[in-house]
Amino acid sequence: HITGRVGEILNAYTKPEYRRRGIAEALVKQAIEDSRRMNLAYLQLSATKAGYPLYKKIGFTDAASNYAQMRFTL
Repeated sequence: HITGRVGEILNAYTKPEYRRRGIAEALVKQAIEDSRRMNLAYLQLSATKAGYPLYKKIGFTDAASNYAQMRFTL
């Protein structure tokens, strides 16, 4: 990423009674447009199994990485 400007989408959640109405899709698309205006190099996120199809539909791709996500719980 040449600019070093990267965005990250965290904790996207829709209450169950409001799912499948296009709310998350509209919000993510708005985040994409805002990111373009801010001249970010790319957006990244960690998708759940439930959210993965939506992100693929919007145009997100699987990130090739040599790094594993890790966590140390205190």
